[in-house]
Order: sequence, then C-alpha cells, then structure tokens
Amino acid sequence: MRQRLNLVAAAVTSMVAIAFIVPLALSVRSQARDGALADAEQAAQGVATGVAVAESVAEGVSPATVQAILDAAGNDRVSVLLTNGAVIGLESHPDATVIAAAAAGAAFTVEDERGATVFIPVVGRSGTIVVQGRATTSELRSGVLAAWGVLAGLGVVLVLGSVLVADRLARTVTKPVDELAGAVRRLGGGDLDVRVTPSGPIEVSQVGEAVNMLASRLESLLRAERESMADLSHRLRTPLTSLRLQAETVTDPNSRDGLLAEVDRLEFDVDQIIDDVRRSGAGAGPAVADLAEVVRHQVAYWSVLAQDQDRKVTTQVPTGEIPVGASVDDVVVVVDTLIENIFSHTESGIGFNIEVTTVDSQPLLIVTDDGPGVGSVGSVQRGDSGSGSTGLGLDIVRRMAERSGGRLTILEPPEGSGSRIEVRFGRPAVG
Repeated sequence: MRQRLNLVAAAVTSMVAIAFIVPLALSVRSQARDGALADAEQAAQGVATGVAVAESVAEGVSPATVQAILDAAGNDRVSVLLTNGAVIGLESHPDATVIAAAAAGAAFTVEDERGATVFIPVVGRSGTIVVQGRATTSELRSGVLAAWGVLAGLGVVLVLGSVLVADRLARTVTKPVDELAGAVRRLGGGDLDVRVTPSGPIEVSQVGEAVNMLASRLESLLRAERESMADLSHRLRTPLTSLRLQAETVTDPNSRDGLLAEVDRLEFDVDQIIDDVRRSGAGAGPAVADLAEVVRHQVAYWSVLAQDQDRKVTTQVPTGEIPVGASVDDVVVVVDTLIENIFSHTESGIGFNIEVTTVDSQPLLIVTDDGPGVGSVGSVQRGDSGSGSTGLGLDIVRRMAERSGGRLTILEPPEGSGSRIEVRFGRPAVG
C-alpha cells in the first residue's frame, strides 16, 4: 500500500508539474524570441530615423552618410539597402520579393533558418530606402535552454518532494494496518491475549477496536466452554463413584477386577479432561513423547485382556527412543483407541500386530489385525464408521496425528484379510 500511495503521489504531481511547466517553457521561449526581435527592431528603427533625417536635409543619401549613421549607432546587426541596390552595413541577401514588398513601403519581419530580419522602409525624395535589423537564431533562443533546465529541475524537486511527503503520510496509514495484520495473525494462531492500540485514520482505528472486541469475545467464549467442560467432567464423577461401588459388589474376582480397572481408566480420562480444559491456552512448552516407550507400556496393559480373549499380540518396537511432537497423553489416547477398536469390533481370538518405525525421518505407528477390516475410509468422519459405531475413535486419532504434524492413513486390504492403520506423527519442535 505504501508503494502504491507513493506512485500515486508521483503520478499526480508529475501531471500537475507537466501541466504548468510545459506552457511556462513555451512562454519562456516566446519571450526570448520577442525580446531579440524587439532589440533588432529598436536598432533598425534608430538607423531608420537617422536616414530619414539625412534624407530630409539633402537630395538623396550617400553611402558615406549611411555608413556614418551606422557607425554612430554602434550596432552591427543593421544594414541599409539604398535605392540603387547597394547594401551598407551587415551583409544581407534578402529575397527579391521581400525587397519589393519593403520598397513598396511595408514594414514586416521575416524568419528563416539563420534567424529573423526586421524590414523598415524609409520613403524619401530619392526613393525608398530599406533598413534591415537582424536577430540570429542564437539570439532568438538566448537563455531558453538555461530556463528550461531550471524548470525541469523544479519539476523533479516537486515530484520528489511530493513523494517524500506522501511516504510520510502513508506511514501513518500502513503502520497501523501492519500492526493490525500481525495481531490478527497471532489471534488466528491461538494467542487470545493479543491486543492492538487503535491508531491511524478513523477507519483503521475502528478496525483495531473491532479486533480487540473480537479477541475479548473469543477469550470469554473459550473460557466459558472450558468451565462448562470442567463442570460436566466433575458431574461424571458421581456416576463413576456409584459404578465403582457396584463393581466392588461383584463376587467373581476376575469380573470385579476387570470392572474396577475400567472404572479406574474412566476416572483417569475424566481427570485428564478436567486438566486439559483448564490448561488449554496456558502456553505450555513444546510437546514431546517417546512413541516406543508408550507402545510398550500400553501393549503390556492390554495384553491381560488379550490373553483372556485368546488374542495373539505381536509387536515390533525398537529398543531406542522414537520421539514424536505430541504429548504422552495424546500418544496414549492414540494407541489405546486403535487397540480398543480391535477389541470392540472384532471377535475373540482375532490377533493383531503393532509396529513402531520411522519413514522419511517421521515416526510411524502401524496397527494391523486379522479381522474383517474397518469398512471404509469414511471411518475417520464423526458419526459415520460404516460398522455401527459412532466413528469418534478414528476421528480422535486423526486430529491428534494432524495436531502433531502428521496424518492418519487407513489401508484396505482385500476383503477378509484384516485392516492396516498407519499413524504418522510429526517430529518434536526444535527449541
């Protein structure tokens, strides 16, 4: 915007300068020409007056008398054409037609490539004597180039001055706009504490006030949402407590332990929700987790249930660390969700395999099973799994993978040969 305003100022000033300077330059040239012609005419008129006086005193004017008049005038730009055709003074070769017109008693000016000549006839008793005043081309243009140079310099100074002033004025507009754009980008990036100081023209200042109002409104809405989620999570503790008391009354030890384990897991998830909604927007540092360690831990957790259902579990997990750009809790949710889908949507006895590796320097989690498959790629859409479930699980996995800088890929082998789900995580942020 700043450059465009400068260009507009330069264009407008240039047009105004041209509109004034061009006529002024033409006027300067005309004045120089008129001045040179006036000088030539004045010199010729002085000689013509002397010739007329001499003609009135005597019968005719001799060349010597004319030469004396020219010497007295001290002007070398004047010549005199006598009645006998002799020329005294400045050498001149006027056209015969011009001489005839002057001899007929007409006074006029003739211009050619060498300059301009003023013809003044002097009618005497012996005939018509023609006095010629000469102005050369250089005299007609004397001072014109210098004046044009001054005018051109003045035009350049005016244009540069207008651009400088326009640039200073443009900064009062573009600086607040740049600050406003930066604030909006930060707001879009999740920084709800950003505010701008309204400045600049009234329209830009009003936009700044509107952005501040928007940021405040978003902050209040998100705060209300977090408090609502926290309140809802707290309310869930009451039925969980009741569920725990009922589970403890189960007489079968295996069933009781399984139910209590699930209740413990639900309570952990509820506590995690409360912590997450209260920590959201708190500006935590960069998230990082060891994918290999999380997989080893969670597979060990699920192995007990897998043995009860006669499921074969195999893993290929490297011994070293596989850091990913996600929190440990997020990675745990991803692994548990994928394993839980297998338990929920395949029959007992269906085995599965979990592999952790890196592809193109990105951590990769691969979960395969021998079941009927996930149904369709649409399983990653909420509310549509194609298999009777809500479809929330894979959608949660997708969002967590994308939040780390990765993606979720569902591969569909031939019917009846199981499913393959790949979760590619982003690497931890440097610093």
